[in-house]
Amino acid sequence: MIIVLNGPINSGKTTLAKLLAEKIEKTAIVEVDSVHEFYPKDDSEGWEKCYRAAISLAEGFAKEGLNVIFSYHIVKDDFEKIKERLSVYDQKIFAFTLKPTLEVLLKNRGNRKLNEYLTNKIKKTYNSPEYFGDYGIVIDNSGQSAEEVAEVIIKHVTYN
Repeated sequence: MIIVLNGPINSGKTTLAKLLAEKIEKTAIVEVDSVHEFYPKDDSEGWEKCYRAAISLAEGFAKEGLNVIFSYHIVKDDFEKIKERLSVYDQKIFAFTLKPTLEVLLKNRGNRKLNEYLTNKIKKTYNSPEYFGDYGIVIDNSGQSAEEVAEVIIKHVTYN
């Protein structure tokens, strides 16, 4: 099974991915932000290369028969590319878009401490389909704990 967690900055993707990996056996997490840390800071194409590398990493895990959680803010076209590339491994692919309210996103949550740059980026991109898209099952997780959202996702992937 492949679970794509989509959503804006500070929506809870990383926290949720870790929680789901604890609850679903044989699950690897591909956190695109973490993969980006391997690229030189002065590489102007770093994010694009990183994204391709993350998909290859997910592909390798799927090939080994692992469940994969792919976490990043992903536009619908890129999600379609992920589906196309990973569908050959005969695993179900699910997509969930986390979309808490803007007010919730602008608060310090979990381990992330927002700075002015991130605050401005969240405000600018919150309703921007060019930045990320609402696809799959959209979850307003404003008033839910990560545990509650994980249970919603687990029920969905278990029964579909």
